[in-house]
Amino acid sequence: MLLLLAAVCVVVVIRATGLSEFLSLDTLAAHRASLTGWVSANLALGALIYVAGYTAAVAFSVAGAVILTIAGGFLFGW
Repeated sequence: MLLLLAAVCVVVVIRATGLSEFLSLDTLAAHRASLTGWVSANLALGALIYVAGYTAAVAFSVAGAVILTIAGGFLFGW
């Protein structure tokens, strides 16, 4: 129950702060150089963050898992 409440709170905060506007393919393309540079310099940490975020998105059935899949290929070259 506590985990569900935490998930709902995260969704509400993301929507209330407007952070969801930054989660798009356009934003990914606009920041391509800085994102790929950071991932290249911090591959293990980048992969860990990506896997954790992707797992959470799939576990909570968050719309946008397709964008995360595309982002993974984009950032890691898979």
